[in-house]
Amino acid sequence: AGLRRPAYRRALGWPANMVAVSPDDDALVVSGLAGHAALYTLCDGRKVAEFPIGDYSRDGRGIVRGYYTADGRHVVAIRAQDENLLHTFSASTGERIKSIRVHDGRPDDFSAYTWTCRPDPFDPRSVTALVQDHPLQPNPVGSSLAAYTF
Repeated sequence: AGLRRPAYRRALGWPANMVAVSPDDDALVVSGLAGHAALYTLCDGRKVAEFPIGDYSRDGRGIVRGYYTADGRHVVAIRAQDENLLHTFSASTGERIKSIRVHDGRPDDFSAYTWTCRPDPFDPRSVTALVQDHPLQPNPVGSSLAAYTF
């Protein structure tokens, strides 16, 4: 009749808002408020790595969203305070690899807002980001897709 209770529970110590499962179904990235994101094994919930993203919001409630690359080797994290930066981390160690500023041809004084980021199914080292004008700075460029390789 199905599961009536979870296989395990882990206290995070911070509010979570998103979960992304690795392509091989072995791990998951949990991201949430106050700049937190961490990697856990799916079989037993053991914490494998934390991603040093940080929270620069005034109220300590900055949201982070985390995504896997198609090969599962990297995690791309986007922090609410700088939606135009894609932060790349090693999925196995949590080490920051690099940060890429989203640039899709709009003028430098306009900031972009990354709505979502998905792995490229044809290139395991690439992600595609759906980028739109920042809500407070409308720009005639509108929405665009941008692909980034790590």
